[in-house]
Amino acid sequence: MSGNSSINFTSFANLTDASWGCMSPINTVNCTRHSVVTGFALVTLLLVAYKLFFFHYRRHSAWHQFVIFYAAAVQLILLFVHWMLVQQVELSFVALFFKSIQALTVVYFYCSLAAHQLRQEKVFSWVFVPVLGLIFAYFIAAMIYALATTVGDHDECYDLSWILFACGESALSFVFLLAGVQITRKINAIRMATSSRRSQKLGLWLLIAAFSVSSICGLTVDVYALTDRSTACERILGERDGPADTARYICVRALRYLLPVWAMIVVFRVPDASQDGAS
Repeated sequence: MSGNSSINFTSFANLTDASWGCMSPINTVNCTRHSVVTGFALVTLLLVAYKLFFFHYRRHSAWHQFVIFYAAAVQLILLFVHWMLVQQVELSFVALFFKSIQALTVVYFYCSLAAHQLRQEKVFSWVFVPVLGLIFAYFIAAMIYALATTVGDHDECYDLSWILFACGESALSFVFLLAGVQITRKINAIRMATSSRRSQKLGLWLLIAAFSVSSICGLTVDVYALTDRSTACERILGERDGPADTARYICVRALRYLLPVWAMIVVFRVPDASQDGAS
């Protein structure tokens, strides 16, 4: 028992001040960075909890929104714990997995909507559903690989698991983009009020843009970490104290982990008491 404790202590001792954040040893700059991103996550979690409360209170029937926001709540709790309390990189990988559940649910919903509008339900059932199932299995495999191989030391930003998640997210964003193009064409062809058409297209492309930017940000950072081992970790983990490094540290985490949740909070509104709101 004592041997395991010493090993864990040594691995924690190897972490940089940036990894510890506001824990001992305290670094003011890194503590501020962690506090900012953790504050963003906490406020986002409160908004998600507000959504879920009213979804239950008003008996919202859109099952995909329950899945999305419950997965978002778990992701945000994991990020809060990881960024502020427990510095274990495995928590980031599990958070990315729950982020992928949100993306898969959103893509499934919009792909099914596109198939219904184009009267291609069989294509959806025989093509898109298996593809999304394979992507989901891919994310499960990526998470298992990450948890089985990650050692949690100071070279964590070089872990191949980041690339695996980023590639999966990029593929999913591309599928979402294809569905978005088809849905937009159908919306333009349907007779409806101009304000309603604008609102539907705005919500759709806001989600596409959010997931695309998030996946591109993650893929760019991860490729950079693998190609530049001399300074990449310092920049990604925020081991430098310059203003540009602080801004980069906050922006990368906000774009990669929080931007899609913010978009979904805006797009998927709490239904009025007089209507179900599933549409």
